[in-house]
Amino acid sequence: MACFGEGYRIYATGLTHDERGMPDMTAEAHQHLVRRLCDKIRKNADKIVKTQEVMTDDAEIAIIAYGTPARSAISAAKKARKEGVKAGVQRLITIWPFPEEAVSKLAEKVEAIIVPEMNYGQLIREVERVAKTTPVVPLSKLGEELHRPGEILEAIRRNLRG
Repeated sequence: MACFGEGYRIYATGLTHDERGMPDMTAEAHQHLVRRLCDKIRKNADKIVKTQEVMTDDAEIAIIAYGTPARSAISAAKKARKEGVKAGVQRLITIWPFPEEAVSKLAEKVEAIIVPEMNYGQLIREVERVAKTTPVVPLSKLGEELHRPGEILEAIRRNLRG
């Protein structure tokens, strides 16, 4: 398959189309199309959602991360394990539809969840919504350098009870 913009001349548009593929910019057509696409994604969430579990089987504290912070999170969890802290990482490969079932299962068995993210809390709100009573700790960065494993390790140390 060719990369977008390479090899083939195509016309990409944000127009709303009817069932025949003809442009239809009415509110009714737009609502019908968007609802159909969203329903299709929600109904197939079990086939779409992907996560990676790293050392979460016996974790006391978890890090939930996606994108570049996930690599630092895994490194921090390994360092925490060397210090005797049972840390694990849930790497979100898919963030929409949100992996509610996986996050909920993890939240039920850990004392706290740390969420390093390269934005200002979009992911943490979803984690808090699903984690319910498990404390969720933000570790946000905006336009800065990437999270270092040591920063995440320090957050683990600060937030582990007992």
